[in-house]
Amino acid sequence: MHFKFLFRNVYGFIASSVGANQPPSHPLPANPAAPFSQAQLQTEVDRFRLEHDLPALAAVLVSQDHIHSACSGLRRIDAADLIQITDHFQLGSLSKAVTATLIARLIEQGKLRWDATLAELLPAWREQMCPDYHSVTVAQLLQHRSGLPRDFHEMDYPSLLAMLGGNPIADRTTAARWVLQQPRSSPHKTNYSDLGYLIVGIIAETIGGNTYENLLQQHVLQPLNISSRFGYYWPVLGHRWRSVRWFGESTWQVEKTSSEKRQLQFALSSASGLTLSLPDYGVFLREHLLGLRGESTLLDQANFKQLHTPLDHYALGWSIIQSSKHGAISVHDGSGDGSASYTLMIPSKNLAVSVMCNCEISHADAKLVKFAESLIRLI
Repeated sequence: MHFKFLFRNVYGFIASSVGANQPPSHPLPANPAAPFSQAQLQTEVDRFRLEHDLPALAAVLVSQDHIHSACSGLRRIDAADLIQITDHFQLGSLSKAVTATLIARLIEQGKLRWDATLAELLPAWREQMCPDYHSVTVAQLLQHRSGLPRDFHEMDYPSLLAMLGGNPIADRTTAARWVLQQPRSSPHKTNYSDLGYLIVGIIAETIGGNTYENLLQQHVLQPLNISSRFGYYWPVLGHRWRSVRWFGESTWQVEKTSSEKRQLQFALSSASGLTLSLPDYGVFLREHLLGLRGESTLLDQANFKQLHTPLDHYALGWSIIQSSKHGAISVHDGSGDGSASYTLMIPSKNLAVSVMCNCEISHADAKLVKFAESLIRLI
């Protein structure tokens, strides 16, 4: 699933159903949603998974501060282990909103500023840093306005691999330094970039005096009483739809990832490396809904609003769609290693939904969007 999909298809699909690009005419009632049962959600998850022949599917729905979650299917297609609601799913790029929340916490504590520049924050790197990046700010990194490439594969990454020594934490710093030393490949600053979130993670480590993972635990996960794992090893394995040559047919196959790819993926933990259970991810989504109405103790309301205020279409870890019916809608998708995910949040209705599957297939992104919106319509 690719971010361009959000603007080309998700935006168009939601716009056609809720009326985009118009300001909300009036606030919705405080409690517009009807009661929603766990059994309803389970029925819909089972139905959708079987209808589309997916290895596994899970969904979490936050409605009026209540969290409902359900799952269906197999952890891996070649074994009999059923997926459990406590299993961790790979969030992919949904991790970006969690990283942005960490940065907002550091800013609220006075350790960082949205407008702090790379030259200011990484002075030891300044002389070797490409001058184009000196004035790039924290907010620009989070909003994909830095001009950095999308990922390592748009750069001469084999030369980077030769520099990595096998220590994941040290390698991440080496990768970030190397990225900032390369000439900017595009004259345009607007470019969706996982590498921007890599740099943000390094900034957090520099000012926080700890690893990104520990800082995230300390400042975001522990205050919300949720647990996470990092990296790309979890019970729910990813799958791709591939042909089996000797049978001339196609089937789901467990995704296998090379050690080289794993090295690069770990460097991008702050962009796409987080795993959470669906109930815990629901807690994170609920906290954003609470925060946007000033009822969170994690961040003040102004910083939550900053996270969901876009420049063009992208805010800080979220893409924002304006609807005449529902106001601002925050969305994002994620993918990688044979998994796909999609999240939709409607603050004016105090409502959020996220759907995740352990598979990547043509048009899976569109299917997940439609499924998420079908759940919204049930409320």
